[in-house]
Amino acid sequence: MSYTLLMDLLFGTYRQRILGVLLLHPESSYHVRELALMTQTSAGTLHKELARLAETGLLLREKQGNQIHYQANRLCPVYGELASLFRKTTGLGCTGGNLAIPCRQDRGGAGVRFRRAR
Repeated sequence: MSYTLLMDLLFGTYRQRILGVLLLHPESSYHVRELALMTQTSAGTLHKELARLAETGLLLREKQGNQIHYQANRLCPVYGELASLFRKTTGLGCTGGNLAIPCRQDRGGAGVRFRRAR
């Protein structure tokens, strides 16, 4: 079975990228621009997608100063199943995963770098 095809069928490209980061790192919250850098998407499109996902309760939205941060909502009834699906399809349930994981130097996003999952 092609997991890429399955994910493409279930989720659009932007949504896959966003959820891949947020669901697999539920302890972290991210600013829109930080997520845009991490997922290589435009901040405008990303903002709309994040707002829609927050409206459903899948994401938490929190204002921190003049920034809005998003984080996976672990209390959402489908969080566990969706996170499991992303772990399986991104290879993190196996050795040699391929998801980029953020490495931060500061919370402003200026020091965002990526490393491959181990």
